[in-house]
Amino acid sequence: MEGTSSGTHGAVSTRELAARITELCGHLNAANRRWLALIAEFDRRKGWSDSLTQSCAHWLNWQCGIALGAAPCVERAGSRLPLPGLHAHALRGRPSRPPLGRRRRLALQKAGGDSFVSAAPGRINT
Repeated sequence: MEGTSSGTHGAVSTRELAARITELCGHLNAANRRWLALIAEFDRRKGWSDSLTQSCAHWLNWQCGIALGAAPCVERAGSRLPLPGLHAHALRGRPSRPPLGRRRRLALQKAGGDSFVSAAPGRINT
């Protein structure tokens, strides 16, 4: 799948383009996590509470343009963020779980090493 395309990234190989996409995805996920944490703290402080705004969801709709139906989901996601160890791993730039290959090796070791690992991603057959 190596190759190039026209446009602003035409001089970049497909492999490099894929690497840039996945790297940016990591940055977006990290920024989204920080954004949700800020929303959770804002809601805990009732920063949205004034004589006009009914809830944090309404404030998110008004100030951030999040659909009123989706805003409560964003609010709930932010309030559920403090998961043990997850934040510390994210701050160090490490995954919160071992990579897939390592998880498979650990599963094989637990099963005695005689297990067959299927080719399907994420599946372990014993």
